[in-house]
Amino acid sequence: MLVEYIEEKVRKLVCFVIETPCEELYVGVGNIPLKRAVARNLCLYILHDRYAVCYNQLASLTSLTQRSVMRCVKKARMYIEYDKMYIKYLNQIRERL
Repeated sequence: MLVEYIEEKVRKLVCFVIETPCEELYVGVGNIPLKRAVARNLCLYILHDRYAVCYNQLASLTSLTQRSVMRCVKKARMYIEYDKMYIKYLNQIRERL
């Protein structure tokens, strides 16, 4: 119950900052729009690294596979080191958290 509440709040905040629809965040496979991919990666990264939500719980909340969740978190960790767009969005999210 607490995990669902945290996931909803983080998802809404990330979607607000990145300006992408919340209902489409976890929809789609393959080549999805860039903003949706960034929002999905950052949302899962924040939930896993900041709030310690395990991969299994994230997979059940998002209807993604556990492997996809792990790949999204890995991408976010990698890109926040050097990608300007990821850095900008993450800083805006951290200010509001």
